[in-house]
Amino acid sequence: MFSSVSHVLLERDMTALLLTTNGGLEDVVEAEFRDHANDADLAYGSIETELFGLDGRIQIETEEPPERVVPVARRMRSIHHVLRYVHTFEFDRGTPSDSIYEAVYNQQFDELDQSDSFRVTSNRYGDHDFTSIDVQTWAGQAVVDRYGLDVDLEDYETDVRVDVFEDRCLVGIQYTRDSLSKRHPRVFSPKVSLKTNVAFAMLHLAHVDAHAPDMLLDPFCGAGTIPIEAADIHSDLAIYGSDWWETGIEGARDNAEAAELDDRITFEQVDAREMSDHYGENAADLVVTNPPYGAELGQSLDFHQFYREILDQLEGVLGPEGRIVMLVDKRGIFNGAVADTPAFEIRHVRIVTVGGLYPGLFVLQKREGH
Repeated sequence: MFSSVSHVLLERDMTALLLTTNGGLEDVVEAEFRDHANDADLAYGSIETELFGLDGRIQIETEEPPERVVPVARRMRSIHHVLRYVHTFEFDRGTPSDSIYEAVYNQQFDELDQSDSFRVTSNRYGDHDFTSIDVQTWAGQAVVDRYGLDVDLEDYETDVRVDVFEDRCLVGIQYTRDSLSKRHPRVFSPKVSLKTNVAFAMLHLAHVDAHAPDMLLDPFCGAGTIPIEAADIHSDLAIYGSDWWETGIEGARDNAEAAELDDRITFEQVDAREMSDHYGENAADLVVTNPPYGAELGQSLDFHQFYREILDQLEGVLGPEGRIVMLVDKRGIFNGAVADTPAFEIRHVRIVTVGGLYPGLFVLQKREGH
């Protein structure tokens, strides 16, 4: 089930940084890291985007010390967490508690030498006779016995990571307390809301810098995640967000104000099925949006017809070289709707893991003459 971990380099003077994201966005993370590393004149070696055969994990190998590479990673927008593995070993399935205890006890953590408290976090993959809580208990006792630190699950200073992949255990440090995708304050947060790192990935795939659009529209803006992320990145872009849901629009305005970006975004209550009448012909150059997945629209909705209506509206709203980046749950139905809409062609599509679902991220280009 899992690929070999023998390629994980944890030699002396080598930093093995692990970045986590949504499955399907690994190449976006790699591209963003390369950009940040080049800007910081940071040397790096290999980048592994399918670590352990699991989605959403990207390993960066570099000879740079953690104090140089970690701050670069923490500036990234496409990821959730930043970790550094310092030791990997194959544990004894007969006595896993002894194997994990001894490995953690014998490992030198500079971060723990400078801390008064810690906690252990563990992810476990595979079939085992023990739980992640067991791993945390064994590893935590090793840290207490060696470093004499207090365990504090809430106000800890250092987060020790002990992850188990089948017969392999990896020990390291997690540098991010909260997910980096929680960078904007949330005054209004509905139950289902897009993560900002996914919004960043959608903007990345829109190639905003290359196409230089004047106006971006999100006609299903919800809590305002995509417009707020766009406003935080692209200072010269006119940004509009709309939704039929009055409460959502009010909440999006509150979120934009909390992020101090309310002067950069125009939020309006508009039914997406009437947006061409509201915005007018050729109003926007780029649409980046995440339509409802179904529950909000009713189980009896004809999604093929719904997508057709939205695409017809976008044909009018978008200019001659207009582009759409859309995250949709019903991939097959949306494919069919695009095939029945002569105005657009699919330039790119991928599957992304979002909250246990696997929506398709589509990039559409308006055809010449439409």
